[in-house]
Amino acid sequence: MGPAVFALIFLSSGYLLLRRWSITRPHALSWDGHALYFSVVVASIVLAVEADILREIVERSGALGVQFNAKISGVLSAFATENKLSVLGVTAVWSVPIAAISFTLLNVPIRFSSFLRVQLYLRLSCLGELEEFLLITSARNLPVMLTLASRKVYVGFSLEANASRGKKDWVRIEPLLSGYRDNDQEFVDTTDYSWLHAGGSQQNFRREDFDIIVPASEIVSAHAFDLNIYVQRFLNGGTSSSSASVPEGADTVSGASNARVERAAGQPTTKSERLYWSFCGALAGLAPVAYFSWWLVSVFWILMTALLAYASVIDSEGS
Repeated sequence: MGPAVFALIFLSSGYLLLRRWSITRPHALSWDGHALYFSVVVASIVLAVEADILREIVERSGALGVQFNAKISGVLSAFATENKLSVLGVTAVWSVPIAAISFTLLNVPIRFSSFLRVQLYLRLSCLGELEEFLLITSARNLPVMLTLASRKVYVGFSLEANASRGKKDWVRIEPLLSGYRDNDQEFVDTTDYSWLHAGGSQQNFRREDFDIIVPASEIVSAHAFDLNIYVQRFLNGGTSSSSASVPEGADTVSGASNARVERAAGQPTTKSERLYWSFCGALAGLAPVAYFSWWLVSVFWILMTALLAYASVIDSEGS
């Protein structure tokens, strides 16, 4: 019984890490079957190695560390009476806080740098098409226009686009305009929410009280909405979209440009991404360095890890 219980603890720690790390969270929520099992096992093995090293470091620290591990072993005595199983149990228990500390530290740079977050999500295909679109427009502070199957149209700022909770069933927006599409599919605005975003006026209301939640299954189309371009080119009989200037170098037959700018997801890896992955590697190496090296080298490694995390956040422009 003991080995099965400890194996479950290891697997739970691996799943906890995959579920809470922002990079693997969307995949953990969408995967099922063998892909999820294999990923959890791999994460559990990594955590088991880290936990075993940490357990050994704690015992080396002196009588207090030995006593602490002995207390944990005593709690697990109902599942393990042999010494080897007792060591396995203590290691399994240590894997839980290691998983919690790991995903907390790994998420810090991603939360502080919107540029890094967008680059990683797009590079690793963490989100679906709609989620990626909402993430990009949210990062650029652009409103989005959502057209529903009922021809109802909402224009507003996407909220919770960075939550990465897997496939979205609902989309929450802070409204700017709302209206509908007529029989010619032209947008007719009926409600103006610009007063909601007026910073100079005294606001006696809460913005969140006016949030609109739209079912993702009802969205027919979604695109970025620039109010200035809308007013200049489409409102009150302005210049139609068909008369927009064609980019220089476009093919006269197909209209495709020979000098099309490559999108961010297809560009070379940015410096902030490389620094972040270096930070991940340095963080994974903390326990082995502390085990095999003397304290001065360990302190240097910790400082280097912190510096890599900081550098990945401040390098917001990439290279």
